[in-house]
Amino acid sequence: MKQDQRQEVDLSQLIQDARQHLTDLRYMEDGIRQYGYVWERLRRYAAEKNQTLFSLSLADEFLHLPGGAKSENPLPSRKRDVRSIQVLTDFWLHGIIFRRKRTRNEKYPAHEKMFTAFEVTFKTRGLAVGTIRQLRVHLYNFSKYLAHKNIEYFSEVDAEIIQGFILTLAPYAKHTISYVMYALKSFLRFAYENGYNKSDLSVVCPKIKYNSKSAIPSAFTQAEITAVLSAVDRGNPAGKRDYAILSLATRLGLRAGEIRDLQFEHFKWETHRLEFVQPKTQRLLNLPLLNEVGWALIDYIRFGRPAHASSKYIFVRHNAPFDRLGDNDNLHHVIGKYIRKAGITVPKGKRHGLHSLRHSLASALLVKNTPMTIIAGVMNHPHMETTNIYLKIDETHLKECALEVAPL
Repeated sequence: MKQDQRQEVDLSQLIQDARQHLTDLRYMEDGIRQYGYVWERLRRYAAEKNQTLFSLSLADEFLHLPGGAKSENPLPSRKRDVRSIQVLTDFWLHGIIFRRKRTRNEKYPAHEKMFTAFEVTFKTRGLAVGTIRQLRVHLYNFSKYLAHKNIEYFSEVDAEIIQGFILTLAPYAKHTISYVMYALKSFLRFAYENGYNKSDLSVVCPKIKYNSKSAIPSAFTQAEITAVLSAVDRGNPAGKRDYAILSLATRLGLRAGEIRDLQFEHFKWETHRLEFVQPKTQRLLNLPLLNEVGWALIDYIRFGRPAHASSKYIFVRHNAPFDRLGDNDNLHHVIGKYIRKAGITVPKGKRHGLHSLRHSLASALLVKNTPMTIIAGVMNHPHMETTNIYLKIDETHLKECALEVAPL
């Protein structure tokens, strides 16, 4: 079945039809209202430009507005804009709205055997658990797209089908599109080499040049870190948990996924060490268990962690069934909550998720003239080139390198 050639349509009518489709799918009213808020802003923007028709170029211009989700200086929390425009674009192109996350143990909607066979190759490449999880999500979305196109045999897939799927990625940021292209090219090459398709469709995927190492890491000052930690109310269970999480991120530089996966057996209390294999690098991380971090954990485990929780993981939900934190929980809400309480103003374009606390630790070590080899050890970077990225945020030493400007 070929990709439909969609023409520009009336934007107001498209929004109305998309709302009805969400209602038919039994989306919650609050969710539909949130989508509608963004769509109305898009409609007003189109009206200002004397446009009444929806198009990919209009959607892209809207997201690139100053402060928009894909502008040079995006405002915080613009993911809703991207998702809302993606929903409208999906409905316009395909008459269906694709779910962007795959739940645990959910099967591929189409050609499950082939997709599962490709998944087996993940581990042979030595990919990290988090990377494999992201690849599964992208493959699931592609499988769902094929199911919607009624592709019974993968041999029916052609360049037009691939290009149609790529169009669904239009509202996403460049680094996301680059990652999806990597997953899709790998899969299509696998399909060709294993006889699922007679053509190597990986050549259809465009090359997206994006270097993540070119970005400057976001970091907070030590005064801001202190303010964030001081804003935590440690008199209640949730506060004790949040303080322990923030302590691990700010003092030991742990990633969100590493904090989620921490187990009791990882803590060597008798030697004051923390030891576990990092999911991202598959390397053993061995760090000293600092007193303030240790006491924060003890306070949470003894007086904050639900007594009925039987999980082997340290951090669990505080509502029944008291399971470990979800795989997709990036703990952004933890730091965001206390940034607001501390009254810290986050500049436009500055990332302020939990990973920024890891960057902040590296920045603090640089200011204290800590050798790069030691910083690499703390961050557990397999390559020194990765650690060198943090040189970009060492403003103190950068200013020392400045030259006197000769008078005019």
